[in-house]
Amino acid sequence: MNKRISKSILIIGIIIIVGLLLTTVSNATLTITTSKSTVSPGESFNVTVSVGSNEAGAINLSASNGTLSQTYVDLMSQSSLTISCVAGSSGTITINASGLVANYASETEGTQSASKSVIIKQPTPTTPTTPNTPSTPTTKPSTNTTTKPAETKKSDNSNLSALQIAEGVITPEFNKKVKEYSINVPNEITKLSIVATPEHSKATVKITGNEELQVGENNVEIVVTAEDGSTDTYKIIVTRALPELNLQTLSIYYIDENNQKVEIKLEPQFVFNTYEYKNLEKLSYTIKELQVDATANRENAKIEIIGNEKIKAGKNEITIKVTLPNETGSEEQKTYKITIEREDEPIVVPLTTIQKIKNWFNGIGNSIGGWITANFDKLISGMLLIATASFVGLTIYFAYDYKNYQRILAKLAEYNKENLNQRAAVALKPKITNANENIESIKIAQKEETNNDQNANSKPIKGRRFK
Repeated sequence: MNKRISKSILIIGIIIIVGLLLTTVSNATLTITTSKSTVSPGESFNVTVSVGSNEAGAINLSASNGTLSQTYVDLMSQSSLTISCVAGSSGTITINASGLVANYASETEGTQSASKSVIIKQPTPTTPTTPNTPSTPTTKPSTNTTTKPAETKKSDNSNLSALQIAEGVITPEFNKKVKEYSINVPNEITKLSIVATPEHSKATVKITGNEELQVGENNVEIVVTAEDGSTDTYKIIVTRALPELNLQTLSIYYIDENNQKVEIKLEPQFVFNTYEYKNLEKLSYTIKELQVDATANRENAKIEIIGNEKIKAGKNEITIKVTLPNETGSEEQKTYKITIEREDEPIVVPLTTIQKIKNWFNGIGNSIGGWITANFDKLISGMLLIATASFVGLTIYFAYDYKNYQRILAKLAEYNKENLNQRAAVALKPKITNANENIESIKIAQKEETNNDQNANSKPIKGRRFK
């Protein structure tokens, strides 16, 4: 039973693998054809790259012993494309093509390649014709006479056989007898890819004025020098367009409480052809106004900024309009939008009397604490100084008053001794003590009676009045 299950699983796995292999096989095709199978050195010919009618692909090209006008062809919207190739000096030209080709009908794709060879045939030298000569004289010429070789006349052909520009089409259509052409290119083009093929294999070509094209008109010259040194000049007037109107720089910021600029980070980072942005972090509710710095890439462009002066809680939209009148009387315009989000203002609840008192004490405490923190070193120094002065003062005081202190201690000891003696006498002879006390009481009473008599005698005596 286990063997049957294993066999079934193996068969199912093989079927799945075969199915996957079949789905990845591409029926796409890629072919190369040339207008000539043999060419002369320096001769130009056409190369056609093709895919099937239901196919599309991006193809890379290369050539040995030859120069292609393009090394990449896009066959997405068309099934074939023809470019030119200039032959080298000798040998065989091998043109190779490779790339990913997809078949829409079978919904498959795969990497395809193709190649084509063209033979470079050297021209056969022409033998000069010998004009009619008179009959050979019977007299044998002198053996000292030397025969000079016939001189071959150098070519004066300084024409082009083909002129192609990869970035556009020249006007008028090329003709070797027409020496001046024109072409318009977008602002992104700063250099032309020119293929200029001389009509004669020994003629040379030099191109000037094609580096760093400026906005506006540029003169590009193609000088063809023939074998004998004679020249012809083909002129191309290249008009490079103005850049598309847009912002060149953009920054947005606010002024903080220290009167410093704080820039707001935008998402995504500013790029001239991106027209919508937003801030990464919410702004504080204290921010009421924003400032925008923006510059355009064209002179005389007008920049209008709307929505940056009164920032409210929540989302705010700032609009930046860039406008510039053009030659036709209409107006070019680009609009950038920035979404800014701000925090809500906090709700303020009136403080109660207790909270106000508490805040007041907190403020006083914070002030004292701050003052102590700021002057901590001074406080420690002052406390050490006071402690030192107090210690010195007490030391002087105790040293000065030590004798008085000793006398006081002696008197206290004497008083304590007398008190102890009296207590001891009372304890030993209580009756004598009582008798003495009675005698002292009688004496005190007699003394009080004597004082009373004296007071009575001292009263004024009343008598008669004598007239």
